[in-house]
Amino acid sequence: MNAFIFSEISAHLKVNGEYLGVVNNNLYQVENIGDNCFLELYPKNHSYAPVYGDKNSKDIKIFNLNGDLIIYPIYPLRRDYPFKIIGQKQKSSYSICVTVTIILDGCVKFFIDGAVSDVKALPFIPTSFEVDIVSNIITVAFSAEKTAFFMYDTESKKLVYSDVASGFFLSDNLSVKKEFNTITKTCIEEEWTVSSTPTLISFKDIKSKDFLEIHPQLLPLAFFENLIIGARVENIVTPNLNGRISELKEFLGKIIKVIPSRTNGETLLIKSDGVSLAKLEFNNRLISNVLVEDY
Repeated sequence: MNAFIFSEISAHLKVNGEYLGVVNNNLYQVENIGDNCFLELYPKNHSYAPVYGDKNSKDIKIFNLNGDLIIYPIYPLRRDYPFKIIGQKQKSSYSICVTVTIILDGCVKFFIDGAVSDVKALPFIPTSFEVDIVSNIITVAFSAEKTAFFMYDTESKKLVYSDVASGFFLSDNLSVKKEFNTITKTCIEEEWTVSSTPTLISFKDIKSKDFLEIHPQLLPLAFFENLIIGARVENIVTPNLNGRISELKEFLGKIIKVIPSRTNGETLLIKSDGVSLAKLEFNNRLISNVLVEDY
């Protein structure tokens, strides 16, 4: 039995005590493996804890796909950081005053206190952060390789917007830039109102490579990649399917990764609760239907 290991972050892999190398978000093949194998994965990013176990582990998902195993580890954020304050800033504007503190306390998190109070875990240790007040809105941006952005309404005392992206620019509105390492090298640019009910007022996706330039064998992969990040796909689907894109995304569920299958014409969809094989149907070179088989 062969196994294919998919890891969202780079990690060192041991199988039954033997070191095999580094796994990442490309499928890593291990031959002649049993479904009761013991796995150890040690993330290179030390913000995440190692995972150990077999098919009964809550942190390791193992799915059987036509006789092969698809293995998907889920890394928890580290919980063994000693308590340490690594950053603090205070911001005030008229009657609004707020203090933001970043701490290590089992994991990386931030506290916001003053006009609003909240605590949230962060997906990485930031190298810098900024606090701004715009009217009755407090914004906090934590930056490293990417930026985690949070928007609070001081009147309702609630978090009204949050996201992680390549970059944010705050002026009268909030500009968001999301870059994706897809076949089409898609970059999504959004503009949101800065308010108690943030509203999307502008959306643009820029593809360095158009769908029509892609080799037909890679088109299914490009389609699913753009579908799950929310990019536009209308120029490669039939009008009928284009009107059902939201319905299709809901039907497919939360897809973590799409990978070309060894089976011709099918695409492997990896989800947190299983795997699926998807096959596209075409009409006049446009995608007209999506057939899905769950495993």
